[in-house]
Amino acid sequence: MIGRLLTRAKEKVKKVFYEAKVGYEVGKAIGRRLRGAINLGSLPNVVMLFAVAVLITSAAALALNSFKGSLESGSIAYNITEKGEQGLLNLSGQYGTIGTIIGVAVLIGIVVGAFMLVRR
Repeated sequence: MIGRLLTRAKEKVKKVFYEAKVGYEVGKAIGRRLRGAINLGSLPNVVMLFAVAVLITSAAALALNSFKGSLESGSIAYNITEKGEQGLLNLSGQYGTIGTIIGVAVLIGIVVGAFMLVRR
């Protein structure tokens, strides 16, 4: 089950990166001013990539937790697994900040795009 989910996630990540590359080439053809802009058109790809990262982190935490349950408390493997869980917890604690940055980047892209549209 987890293998199938990871395979699907990997395929979606490949698709997102391919679409981002195609979008980059189109933006490059339009001109240098809009090449790196994040706008509503790129929002689904960014959200999908963010969701895949959350799913992968959740699956890793679930696997570590189930593995930790079969270990002796205080053993080296138990301690390593516990450190891995702490690392995943620290990583997942940053997802709120990353989501905020994505949201602000999209809003800035919309505002800049609106001003550029008005200037034409």
